[in-house]
Amino acid sequence: MAIYYREEGRQFHLQSKDMSYIIQLVHGYPAHAYWGPKLHPDGNLNDLLMFEERCSFSPNPLPEDKKISLDTLPQEYPQYGTSDFRHPAYQVQLEDGDRITELTYRSHRIFSGKLPLEGLPAVYTESEGEAQTLELELSDPYSGLSVILSYTVFEEHNAIARSVRFVNQGSKLCG
Repeated sequence: MAIYYREEGRQFHLQSKDMSYIIQLVHGYPAHAYWGPKLHPDGNLNDLLMFEERCSFSPNPLPEDKKISLDTLPQEYPQYGTSDFRHPAYQVQLEDGDRITELTYRSHRIFSGKLPLEGLPAVYTESEGEAQTLELELSDPYSGLSVILSYTVFEEHNAIARSVRFVNQGSKLCG
């Protein structure tokens, strides 16, 4: 069991006994790159996501890279209104009535064990050595919204526990 961060491809490689789960940062957007049989962490993992320019009516949020469209990128946590027209994972409303946020990578941390989910039932570990956790912090500077995506890999099980935590660090969100 281990969680590796590869700066070269901006990839997070989560491994258990027989499984790999890979998240790749694509221009700050976390994308689901792989989930399946265990891959070697030092192998060539740079071509897991395919990028090609395609004709589309969807706007490209990155004029410098015509191969990226958020409506075709397999996002880990899709958002509403930023050129991805699929169902979002979440939606908020700002005090001005706007519902668009643009969460991008801000930071990450990797640690042993699994934190409890405050006020919720959840799987847990009895010792820190049983699991390792990756927390990805995404933020939207305009609204002040931060979202922490948490992924815990267990040493003896081919399973990943995922959770999400919202943090309002601004004054523009309603509720």
